[in-house]
Amino acid sequence: MKSLSIKAKLLAIVISSIVIVSMIILVQSNIALYNTSGDVTDKFEKDAYHSKEAELKSYVEIAIKTVEAFYKRAQNDPENTESYKKAALDAIESIRYGKDGYYWINDSHPNMVMHAIKPALNGKDLSKVKDPNGVYLFVEMAKITQGNPKGGLVEYVWPKPGFEKPQPKFSYVMKFEPWDWVIGTGAYVDNISTSINKMKNATEEEIFSTMITNIVIIFIIMIILAFIMLLIAKKSIFDPLENFQNGLLNFFKYLNKEQSNVDMLDDSSKDEIGTMSKEVNQNIQKTQSLIEQDAALIEDVKRVVEEVKAGHLDKKISKTTQNEALKELQIIFNEMLEIMESNVHNDINEVNKVLSSFKNRDFRTNIQNPKGEVAKTLNELSEIINKMLLDNLTNGSTMNENAEMLRSNVEKLSVSSNQQAASLEETAAALEEITGTITNTSGNIAQMATYTQELTGSVKTGQNLASETTSSMEEINEQTELIADAITVIDQIAFQTNILSLNAAVEAATAGEAGKGFAVVAAEVRNLASRSAEAAKEIKTIVENATEKANNGKAISQKMIEGYDGIYAKVQETESLINDITTASKEQTTGIAQINDAVAQLDKATQENANVANNTSDIANQTSQMAMNIVNEANKSEFLNKTSVKTTSHSHTTEVNYSTQKVAPKKVEKKEPVQTRVIQAEKSNDDEWETF
Repeated sequence: MKSLSIKAKLLAIVISSIVIVSMIILVQSNIALYNTSGDVTDKFEKDAYHSKEAELKSYVEIAIKTVEAFYKRAQNDPENTESYKKAALDAIESIRYGKDGYYWINDSHPNMVMHAIKPALNGKDLSKVKDPNGVYLFVEMAKITQGNPKGGLVEYVWPKPGFEKPQPKFSYVMKFEPWDWVIGTGAYVDNISTSINKMKNATEEEIFSTMITNIVIIFIIMIILAFIMLLIAKKSIFDPLENFQNGLLNFFKYLNKEQSNVDMLDDSSKDEIGTMSKEVNQNIQKTQSLIEQDAALIEDVKRVVEEVKAGHLDKKISKTTQNEALKELQIIFNEMLEIMESNVHNDINEVNKVLSSFKNRDFRTNIQNPKGEVAKTLNELSEIINKMLLDNLTNGSTMNENAEMLRSNVEKLSVSSNQQAASLEETAAALEEITGTITNTSGNIAQMATYTQELTGSVKTGQNLASETTSSMEEINEQTELIADAITVIDQIAFQTNILSLNAAVEAATAGEAGKGFAVVAAEVRNLASRSAEAAKEIKTIVENATEKANNGKAISQKMIEGYDGIYAKVQETESLINDITTASKEQTTGIAQINDAVAQLDKATQENANVANNTSDIANQTSQMAMNIVNEANKSEFLNKTSVKTTSHSHTTEVNYSTQKVAPKKVEKKEPVQTRVIQAEKSNDDEWETF
């Protein structure tokens, strides 16, 4: 719709409205026809079924009345009741109505009592009989007549001759209570459905024909109305719109400078288009005035722009206009020029002149009487650059001198490092010799410690033997004392024996001849007593001598024990000293090892110092080169007070090689370690004592 013209949109709206209204009328009429047709068909269908039900009911009532007549006869003749029942059954069985109407009778069980056209069913149980839809029709017949004297209608489907599928069927039943008979008759109602379908088809065809007729009529009316409305719209809407459109197009061409003048629109009509035309004419007049003012303003802007291009920022736009946008633009443009003048300078050419001199590395020029911030900043920047270049030149010269001094000190550091490395190698050789001597000494001390331990064992053995000797001497002394006591007893016995022998000799002499033999015995006994006494004296003398010797041996043993104690104490002191020497030797060995490690670390640090000296030399060379570059770069620029700085110019940088030179260390003669003489223990077989 957006791509369509207003004329096309109006036509579309008008035609669409007519079509929509026509379609609504057509649909409503068709719906009304369909509803009316449906109501008529439904009413006809209900009436047809109700008529069929009433017809069947009347047939059943005829049968009931026939049975009632036989029942009344049976009441008058009870003995022949069965005969009357049979007569009633025969009468009902023989009744026919219409083309194929008949009756049947079943009881409330239900069991078939009589079937007019299928006698084979008589007496059969009908409770299991059902139609294809599952309706137990005879059970329903028994239920519907239970307590209902008027009976009722049962609907079901049943096979019909000449049709493949079962057809709908109505059966009306009424119960004759005295004999428990359910009397019924039925009729197929498929013919009613066929009639209704034919009626519906005929109605639909008639409705369709009527709908086509209505469509044609409505279409013709719609075309006539559309034509009339188009004529009216053309005169009242389309032509004024076309005139309005042409006037606007001419106005836009004037605005776009495609034509120099513009025509006013026709605003004679009193409708909305006339009102819009009047508004457009007023705007055309205003626009013409604004365009002329805008043109004058634009020319003034061009003039100011040319002045600005020439570098003069102190010019302003003097023309004005009623166009608010351009007026605001004029104000903004003048404010921008004022801001540019205050921020930059009133004459950009002076700024460009200073920047050009900066480009040529001449920083001596500046702007006289600066008015803008940029001009003032350029002057300040010139001062800063002059000071920076002067500082760079001064610092570069100073850095170059310091680099030369650094190279000299690095050379001294390298020589000192090499001398220190040589001294460390001499120290390492001396420490190696000391380490060997201490190692030999440690071995001898360890051997002395072994001998001292053996000597300690021998001293302990001597102490034990001396103690045992003392104990033996004491035991000998005790035994000699016992012998002395025994000798005293023997001496006393000899003395008593001698007295007895004297008494015996006296008695023998008194006895005369009879006592001579006894006298001889007494004499011998006295001799033995004398000899025993003498022997006892000799033994006593020997025992006394032995006791004296034993006491002397005991004293000597005690002195030996005291001597051994002194020797043991000295040996213990010697062993303690040896242990102290061993510990000190180990500590010296550990200390020497630590000194060796420290010397190795010092040697490594010395080598690193030499490498650092080399690296420092490289850095010094690079620093010197950088200083020369700074000085050269500063000399390329022109700035204030440049000639006041004295610089030393070097054509090249001297490369000093500070490679680590190994100074030959002094040869340290290694002396053989002094062999410590070991005192060997001498063994003697004299009394199995060891002497040293």
